[in-house]
Amino acid sequence: MLLKRRSLPVVSAQGIGLLRYAGFMSSALAPALWMRRVALIGPARMSNFTNLVPPLTVVVGVAPAQWGSATHRPG
Repeated sequence: MLLKRRSLPVVSAQGIGLLRYAGFMSSALAPALWMRRVALIGPARMSNFTNLVPPLTVVVGVAPAQWGSATHRPG
């Protein structure tokens, strides 16, 4: 039995921009800023900010939709 070959969906320029934004923020910018702050104020004081990671993740994830650059707006 042969499987039908499907073509991949076309990604818009806006979609590519959102993927770049999400990828850059999560894999490059956020860890670099975090490590820089740990070096600046020390690990003991920085551990107080660990609880801010989940709410800030939500803010960064929702920000593109609030700025009108997302194709799907929540709500």
